[in-house]
Amino acid sequence: MFASLPDDALSRIEVRHQCGKAHQIPTEAAWKEVAVNRIEVMPFVDDMPALYAWADVAICRAGALTVSELAVTATPSILVPLPQAIDDHQQKNAEALSKVGGAVIVPQAELAGDHLPTFIVEILGDATRLERMSEQAQYWSKPDATQQVVAIAQEVVCG
Repeated sequence: MFASLPDDALSRIEVRHQCGKAHQIPTEAAWKEVAVNRIEVMPFVDDMPALYAWADVAICRAGALTVSELAVTATPSILVPLPQAIDDHQQKNAEALSKVGGAVIVPQAELAGDHLPTFIVEILGDATRLERMSEQAQYWSKPDATQQVVAIAQEVVCG
């Protein structure tokens, strides 16, 4: 997928890829075939906020928690909703953040070929767009959502 990119573009890309323990070895092998100089494959990440802070852009699925974390950490993102997700909920999650400009949706069917790598290089080269995406994600976020839910629950229970 990334092989079609020019060497100067590949040399500027740094990747941290969380893949789960069962997929670590094949994922590392797949990345070795690509000329990305700086790649770290991790089975698990203990500190997602730190990883999001490190990233210029995150490329990930669109589960509810992931989309919430991206918004709260103001991380620009390229979301690839899981097509098999029940009730197409990942697509709906991705659309919510995308509609405000905090994310871009790339359907899984478009992952083959050069579309995603070319788009990654394009978006990384546009600092204004990344800043705008970050601002919009943060604007949409609900950092106090837990407190709001607790307050509503207490009101219902306690009257």
